[in-house]
Amino acid sequence: MIKPFKVTKTVVEPEGNIGVHFIATKSASSETNRRGAMSIQAYLSVSADSDIDQEVYNYLKEEWL
Repeated sequence: MIKPFKVTKTVVEPEGNIGVHFIATKSASSETNRRGAMSIQAYLSVSADSDIDQEVYNYLKEEWL
C-alpha cells in the first residue's frame, strides 16, 4: 500500500491501547489554480491487536482523503 501518511511515534497507553502519532499530507489547489500541499499532525488510539497502518488509513479515509 502506498501510504499518504507517516507514523512518527507510537506509545503504549495505560489501558493497553497503542497511541499513534502521525502526519498526513495531500495536494491541494486554490480557486486560482495555485498548487500546494496541506498537512495535518494527529494522534489516534487503537487497540493493541490492530493493524496500525490500516487503522490510520481508515481514519484518514473518513476524515481527510
